[in-house]
Amino acid sequence: EGSLCAQLCLNNLLQEEYFRPGELSSVAHQLGENGRRSASEDYHTFLQQPSGNMDHRAFYSIQVINNALKVQSLELILFSTPECQKVGL
Repeated sequence: EGSLCAQLCLNNLLQEEYFRPGELSSVAHQLGENGRRSASEDYHTFLQQPSGNMDHRAFYSIQVINNALKVQSLELILFSTPECQKVGL
């Protein structure tokens, strides 16, 4: 089931149960609300669009995972960044 994949991956990465069911949904919801407040397009049209942070199966965007890691004072660095390319990743 997709709804627990990100949670299980993050907890395995951190070697402890830092994230419980529903916490990533809360992060996705908060990101969505922040996006809605800062939307520059027609507000009513924007509100009718589905969130890009979580789909109907509860698969989470990279932004949700990144924000969840920030809570633990960790930073997600993508392989395509110059920092990773310098070290040959």
